[in-house]
Amino acid sequence: MKKIILFGAGFLGEAAYYKLNRFGEIIFYVDNDRRKAGKKLHNIEIIDFRKLQQIYDVQSMDVVISSCYFGEMGKQLCDIGINQYYVILNGLLYLKWKDGDMIPCSIGTQRYDIAPIDKKSILFVQDVVCIRTHKTANALKRYGWKVFLAYLLVSPEQSNSEYASIYDDIYAINSLSQFIEFVNESKFDYVHSSNEPDYLSMILNQTNKTIIHDCHDLSSAYKSMSPEEMCIEFSVNRNSCGVIYTTEGIRNEAVKKYNIPKERTFVLENLISEELAPEKRYEKISITDHEIHCVYEGSVIPHDKESHRYFEDIWKQLAESGVHIHFYTNCERKYCLFLESLHEKIHYEGNYSSKQLAEEMTKYDIGLCVLNITGKNKQYLEFASPNKIQEYVNAGIPVAVGNIYSQKKFVEENGFGKELNFNMDILEQLRDIAQIRIEDNILRKKGLTFESKMQELIRFYDKCKRHK
Repeated sequence: MKKIILFGAGFLGEAAYYKLNRFGEIIFYVDNDRRKAGKKLHNIEIIDFRKLQQIYDVQSMDVVISSCYFGEMGKQLCDIGINQYYVILNGLLYLKWKDGDMIPCSIGTQRYDIAPIDKKSILFVQDVVCIRTHKTANALKRYGWKVFLAYLLVSPEQSNSEYASIYDDIYAINSLSQFIEFVNESKFDYVHSSNEPDYLSMILNQTNKTIIHDCHDLSSAYKSMSPEEMCIEFSVNRNSCGVIYTTEGIRNEAVKKYNIPKERTFVLENLISEELAPEKRYEKISITDHEIHCVYEGSVIPHDKESHRYFEDIWKQLAESGVHIHFYTNCERKYCLFLESLHEKIHYEGNYSSKQLAEEMTKYDIGLCVLNITGKNKQYLEFASPNKIQEYVNAGIPVAVGNIYSQKKFVEENGFGKELNFNMDILEQLRDIAQIRIEDNILRKKGLTFESKMQELIRFYDKCKRHK
């Protein structure tokens, strides 16, 4: 590409920076919000759209629209005579002419000879790379493997910068055809493709490599899906060399639903990495004010009252009972501030790295795994991995859970916490839960860490390769 001008300086514009900066020099951001003009993003000046017309040179510059409003923005470009431009849509790059179709295109070249023959190598693939993928890659690297990453939408440099250094190299997927060629010509021993969306695994199953589909929680178990999505889920669960699930219950449901040979499946729970054990612990806030301080970490979902991560009513009820709720999330700041405004005892604390968060949470009394349970999601939650519970226990704090049998069983059998019943005195129950003491490094002692499962996972990879 020529020198690049990114049209859109929001979240998608930042994602585009990480995708394109290795292929060309990004010289400006352009944004229709005039309040951003003169500011910088990644040390690149943001200019007003009016200035674009003054500085644009068709011979030396390419404009890339990095916004969901690409239709309107494309019209703006054509109105000032820029009739050829690029669009990044759902992570993929397209070339667009005035009044023409968007044509998929690729930029740059990917190196094929990257996997050494003296070590096992694996390529992880995901649209937005999750912590589970990072933990798996990190654990395998400790076993001497070479680990690589290909992503579609958001680079770990943007979403979880602390994990970016794990990988021996990171690749941005800009074109599906280029990506298939890259995988086919590469020397990876295995490709580990994580779900949501499942179609990346479906595409990878057309390559010549051993594809392991990390299904996570089986999307059809907890949300409505279109016929096309159901077909894709069926395809990747049936046709991948191996499939990984987060719990035994989810695996059993998938085996039954899609008639999968059980020997091609593996359960890898969302366990804690041993390296995330907090190195320091803070004094409890409650020592000063003698009130109960609970913490929630993870996603929050606005508007969707069927989501198990919709917390407006739950948190307001807890706060009105006299309990403080501190929450950490990487979700949209505007909605987080709205949640905070619901009650003076609800506190938005921002977003921290995993290691920092484990230490931050030591200052609270109780971890909240009290989810929004509905008729639609209850069955899924019974099967879901109790990873949030383990993250609180890792920080040394007991856990309050909702009316989910599997979670109640897990915390009570291990002495990690108790159920919170909203039909009883909330404050009294939480004071009781706060008295539970969590032994240091209890997850490692009980074999509930990611590292404890790696040898089994490696054996599963090898078995999958024989199925290819």
